[in-house]
Amino acid sequence: MPLPHHGLADRMTDEQSQLTADELAAYADQMVDIADGLGDQVTMMGISAGGVVTSWAAQNRSDVDQAVIISPAFGFKQIPTLLTAPVMNMYMTLPNSYTWWDPVLQEQAGPMHAYPRYSTRALAQTLRLGFEVQIKAWQTAPAAKTILVVTNANDSSVNNALTAQIVANWRQRGASLKTFEFPVSLGLPHDVIDPTQPDQHIDIVYPQLIDLMTH
Repeated sequence: MPLPHHGLADRMTDEQSQLTADELAAYADQMVDIADGLGDQVTMMGISAGGVVTSWAAQNRSDVDQAVIISPAFGFKQIPTLLTAPVMNMYMTLPNSYTWWDPVLQEQAGPMHAYPRYSTRALAQTLRLGFEVQIKAWQTAPAAKTILVVTNANDSSVNNALTAQIVANWRQRGASLKTFEFPVSLGLPHDVIDPTQPDQHIDIVYPQLIDLMTH
């Protein structure tokens, strides 16, 4: 099941602008609840905005046996760390607008299963959920039994420094946590798991993720 307001056939839909942090948290709860009913152990994995959702579940759900958080969007590379909160508040106040992922190709940009532009309101709501995780990580230990955080040193989209802060807070509170970072030399894109990305190296990424999750 895709994130709320995602996965629609109309790639130019305005639906994503309706996304809220509360919906993302409810989605995380729903996914864990469903997994609880299907098996004895729950592993939840997410990348980018999905990584923030998985982080929320890791912080709040004790029935998550393993949370795998990949390149979470707690902040963005283009926004200095200290300005992340002001920019979030600005985007939540201003009218929604859209930005092309590829300003040259615009609506022709791939992959074809993803939206070619992002909503500033949806971006702000994702950051809002991320800040909720940051605050709770500073206050209490995460509820998940184990956590794996995977980052990409070549990531041009998300702010890895904010992820590192949350990891440090979790570790200080005794979390069972391990981290891994793909090196710059691999030249990986932000979306390291999508086989349709032009710079993908799933021949390297997939075996590494499987090894990290199983050992």
